Amino acid sequence: MGLLELAGYEAVDLGADGIAQEHYLHALKIVTASGDRIYGGYLIAVSLAHLALHCGDAEQAARLAAAALAGTRQRTIYAVRAALRVVLARAHARRGDAAGCAAALLQVEADLSRRDPADEPPWISYFGEADLADERAHCLFDLGHHELAQREAARAVELLTPRRARRLALDTSLHATSLARSREIEHACAIGYRAVDRAAEVVSFRSAHRIALMMAELQPYADLPVVRDLGEYVHTKLPPVVTLRGISQRS
Repeated sequence: MGLLELAGYEAVDLGADGIAQEHYLHALKIVTASGDRIYGGYLIAVSLAHLALHCGDAEQAARLAAAALAGTRQRTIYAVRAALRVVLARAHARRGDAAGCAAALLQVEADLSRRDPADEPPWISYFGEADLADERAHCLFDLGHHELAQREAARAVELLTPRRARRLALDTSLHATSLARSREIEHACAIGYRAVDRAAEVVSFRSAHRIALMMAELQPYADLPVVRDLGEYVHTKLPPVVTLRGISQRS
């Protein structure tokens, strides 16, 4: 089950969303047969619902996250509940439901404050303050609260360990993209260089795609030398995937 979940995760990172879904559903079938409702809920919310968000279907993501929370209600493992509920918060934010997002995030914080590592399965041990900051940053970005999104993205980068190179690349590029939306162009480009350097450290379509989205936000300012220089740096440091695979609105 863990290998299938990891294979799905890697497929998402390669831009093969259909293959990722196949792996996740295969893992879910095995989990369902084994009766492990907790890991099944994790696959439904954190894997499949996140994939739905990535593909632009916030309604499906909300339904999946809500179903996972309902299906795991009989046994409360607070860290797992937090990981499931934060995806619901992301779905609310993507739909523009600020109140629903805020309520979900407050519950996530309450769950994490009550977690007991001794009662947790090892596969949820990764989820902590860095991941919560990352998810908050995405929620705030989708809701248009860019100053707060930038603060949370910077906090996520500060808290993440160096081994989580892909997540560091994604959060740094989100920070730069949010700055671009705030029309803080010089600051966006300064952070953008860091994002490009981090993306160049990993072989990841998603990381490269985030750089493409960042540059799309900077496109209206393409005549500025600082933006032109960053664009040249992107093409020097990153593979052709940035330009050859196109730019969508998925994130």
